[in-house]
Amino acid sequence: MHKHLTPRCDLTDAWSFVTVVTHERYPYFESKEACRILMDARHSVWGRHRYCLGALAIMPYHWHALIKPQDNEVIESIVGSVRQRVFHASRHEGADSKNNAAVEGGATIWR
Repeated sequence: MHKHLTPRCDLTDAWSFVTVVTHERYPYFESKEACRILMDARHSVWGRHRYCLGALAIMPYHWHALIKPQDNEVIESIVGSVRQRVFHASRHEGADSKNNAAVEGGATIWR
C-alpha cells in the first residue's frame, strides 16, 4: 500500500460525497445539453445500480453528488457507470460542437 493513501473504509448504509472532475478542467457542463446528458445518465444508471441521491450540484468543469448505495452496491460502480454513460452519450448525441471537439478521437472528458 502507498504510504500517502488512507486505508479504505467501506461502510454499508452510508452516504458518500463524490466529486467528479473533467479532463484538464474543461468546462464541459457549461452547456444545458451537457447537463441534460449527465442527468439522463444518472437516471438510467439508477435502473442498474440502486442508490439514493441526496444532492447533485453541476458546475462547469465538475459535479458533486451525495450518494448512498443500496442493495450491496459499491460507490465506484455507480459513479463509474454514470461517467461511462455521459462519455458515450456525449460522443453520440454531442452536447454542442465545442464539446464534440473535446471528446473526438477517443479522448476522455474525465480526469
